[in-house]
Amino acid sequence: MLVTTGRWRNQPLRLYHGTIDRHVTSILASVDIYRSRPKVDFGSGFYTTTVLRQARAWAGQLAEQIADDVQPAVIQFDVSREALAALDTLWFVRANLDADDFWEFVMHCRGGAVGHRPDASWYDVVVGPSR
Repeated sequence: MLVTTGRWRNQPLRLYHGTIDRHVTSILASVDIYRSRPKVDFGSGFYTTTVLRQARAWAGQLAEQIADDVQPAVIQFDVSREALAALDTLWFVRANLDADDFWEFVMHCRGGAVGHRPDASWYDVVVGPSR
């Protein structure tokens, strides 16, 4: 059920990051994007989602891959929309099979791209559609 106050408040954007329990403290202290895997959907970076169940799934998959005595964990971030608006951002709003621009970009990054752009620079934020 959608509950609304009837007016826009420009509230923070709630984001979730799926990880394992042993990484929570270091992530909360400082995010180091250079510790990420390079050949993923949008290249090296810190991945979050607005979908809690997706973050839980990522955390569970990571815990299973490690298979030590670890537990899945989800970290919640409330991020200022004004702060996000000041960043260099690329948005994709659909990922269906005929969204060629989205899939070409994903394959570019998964191929180990050194940047998002032809000049090898990176966007600060890349936003993809929820699955």
